[in-house]
Amino acid sequence: MPEPGPSSRARAAKATPYARPPPRTALPSIAKQVPPPSGVVQALLGDTSSIEARLDKLQADLHASFAHHATRMDRLQQQRGINTKRILRQRHVSLTLAHLERASTALRDGTEALLCPTCHAFRRSDDFLPLPAPWTECRISASQNHFCHGGTHEIRTSPPPGTPPVAAIVFQYHGTTQRVCQCPPVAPLPKARRISSMDFPDIHAIVTPPS
Repeated sequence: MPEPGPSSRARAAKATPYARPPPRTALPSIAKQVPPPSGVVQALLGDTSSIEARLDKLQADLHASFAHHATRMDRLQQQRGINTKRILRQRHVSLTLAHLERASTALRDGTEALLCPTCHAFRRSDDFLPLPAPWTECRISASQNHFCHGGTHEIRTSPPPGTPPVAAIVFQYHGTTQRVCQCPPVAPLPKARRISSMDFPDIHAIVTPPS
């Protein structure tokens, strides 16, 4: 009769004990075999010196393009300014818009009485000042006026040279030299009421208690 085999407990007792994992000090030896990230990038892209050189060249080309564009714009602005001055000089137009600069002297001369101090428009339609002949003001739309020359048929969007300074002031505020004041009339306070309001500025805030 054959002998019975060893039981499971006996086999477990004869088995070698559980082998613990190696200590963590053994991990660096494995990590040394993995290349660093820069090595991975170089392995994928190859030699990056050519890419860096192309980026540097592209940046230099962009700077050169911007500099060339700025120089070209400055040259065009200078040429346009010279051409504009030449055209204005040929048409005998003041380069400094002296007819608008003389508007400040009109206020010192006392002619400001023709204008409303609030809206800077003429007080009455009878106060309109004529434009130098043969210039006329033409209404193109409800908010746009042009100045037409009867002889040469020249059209301007600003008052022509020789425009009265007061009319130039009205044009600066309203876009036309023929504007009548539309401010609502305000009756002045009587003198006695003005004095009382100055003496008692807070009298309207006093509340009389009920009797």
